[in-house]
Amino acid sequence: MMSMRDIMLQGTIQTARKKARRNILKYTMECFSHVNVGENPLIFDMGCGDGMVSIELARHFHGRVIGIDKDLDALNQLKDSLMELPDASLRSRVQPIHSSFTWLRLLPSIADMIWSEGSIHFIGFKRALATWKKYLQLGGTLGIHAALGGESDRRKEFKKHGFSLEHEFKLPGNTWWNEYYTPLHDLARGLEQEAGYSLLRHASFINLKNELQSMENNERNRQSVIYILRYHGGKG
Repeated sequence: MMSMRDIMLQGTIQTARKKARRNILKYTMECFSHVNVGENPLIFDMGCGDGMVSIELARHFHGRVIGIDKDLDALNQLKDSLMELPDASLRSRVQPIHSSFTWLRLLPSIADMIWSEGSIHFIGFKRALATWKKYLQLGGTLGIHAALGGESDRRKEFKKHGFSLEHEFKLPGNTWWNEYYTPLHDLARGLEQEAGYSLLRHASFINLKNELQSMENNERNRQSVIYILRYHGGKG
């Protein structure tokens, strides 16, 4: 069982992550302007996490968004965020579903748009494209925000599975470090100065430090790209 100190520390880090994540969210939202899905679209947010992107999808496109994730804690955060929204109409248009984003039998229909904000990392482009296109209307949009890498292979997979690339935006190389990881690095340093050696045994802090070290040592992992794809049908 987690101690009260563990819970407080986890909450502090979680809050800092959400605040830093909003610094990156603006780039995702800028790419929304390159999407045309018509009126009242049905949108699936694959691997929605705490639903930050789900809410903005519903707000921007004025449609219904189904946020899909297998992490119950993250979905509970989404539910809490929805309860805090003053706009009842917006609250009603975001529905969390507890499910893997590769096993999607719970979905009620075929989407006009599917969005993946980082979740494609967990299953890979080949599997994601092959699975998600089954739940996407012909002419529908697939938006993917992913780590940079393997651009040539990705373009081949897009074509193989019947997608055309409508828009591509690469975030500036230092964006993630400056706008996401630097605030977390400052938090970690402040926590160390405040709590000292006793902090080193807390799992939340250890995970944060390991992530920061990994990102600091691998500049490539700190770069990302957003793809806007159109689905035309395909057998691949």
